[in-house]
Amino acid sequence: MTRLLRDRRGAFGFAVLTRRGRVRYRRAARDERRSRAQHDIVATRFIPPLSSDAHGVFHPLGTDRFGRDVWTRLVYGARISMGVGVPRS
Repeated sequence: MTRLLRDRRGAFGFAVLTRRGRVRYRRAARDERRSRAQHDIVATRFIPPLSSDAHGVFHPLGTDRFGRDVWTRLVYGARISMGVGVPRS
């Protein structure tokens, strides 16, 4: 370990990995708190297109059986597909 930290490149890499680990730990803790504060999923199930839920959130394509916004899922899927397809063409 001391040999690694004596080398400048090794010390830099160690610092980057340590910082990255701390950031991931903080994000996980923050997301856990946020998930506890999540609104009632049952209330947002099967909302029809072009309507709002009980919390006033507009869903252009409605929600699926788990209360997930269909438009958001479509956009994320298209982003991934474009990321794979565009570089190949």
